[in-house]
Amino acid sequence: MNKRHSRHLIYCVTRRAKLEPDTSEKDVSLEGCRGQAIRVVDTGELSVAISPLGEANLLRSPQPEDLETYERVVDWFFERGPVVPLQFGHTVEHPDDLAATLHPHADDFRAMLDRFEGHVEVSLRLFVSEDQLDALDDTSDSSIDPEHHESGADYLQARRRQLRADTDSIDDESLPEVEQLLDILEPLTTAIETEFSRDSEWFEGPNVAIYALTPRDSLPTLWKRLDALEADLESRIESTGPWPPYNFVEIS
Repeated sequence: MNKRHSRHLIYCVTRRAKLEPDTSEKDVSLEGCRGQAIRVVDTGELSVAISPLGEANLLRSPQPEDLETYERVVDWFFERGPVVPLQFGHTVEHPDDLAATLHPHADDFRAMLDRFEGHVEVSLRLFVSEDQLDALDDTSDSSIDPEHHESGADYLQARRRQLRADTDSIDDESLPEVEQLLDILEPLTTAIETEFSRDSEWFEGPNVAIYALTPRDSLPTLWKRLDALEADLESRIESTGPWPPYNFVEIS
């Protein structure tokens, strides 16, 4: 078979020892995007969940159900141990190429799996009014076009870095409610990422997203403290999770 026609979608990376022994290098009883069978490929200490790409337009025009399926597959592995979840769209030409593809980043993956052991991601979104942003410098997010949506992991990482830099100044100068949230999160988390957006494809109006990498056993205390704070906040806040740590994946 021509490798060009056997391209595979990559879902996540995990430790081989965290999977049942009979799943390595075999199909698991799980369907991936567009009904393709999930296969777990062993590359030494690491295992990778993949499925045949199938339809060529999956990457060009993913449907909401494709993204939901992708997340469901990652969740399946996340329930069985730490994973490094990849953003939708990462592919490999052929399963035989995985070892060579992962080798330059193997240390990164092993370090993240150690870091993510026993941890989950919690997502908070604070919706703020334009009045609360009056004190902001009008150029604080001028380099970001809210209407500009591109695919690709490189673009997403660059955009996160830009938004994070802008949000740092917002946290310090204009949004005390963010500081209140961070005061609650910091003692119960090992890492926090923030993003500010004046508008987006999914959320209308200015908002601050806060992602927290949290020990799983800290969740009951975290939810309890967030519930107590929410009753006192002027702004609306949405909290979701636990999720795989999508926003804490860093590959050099």
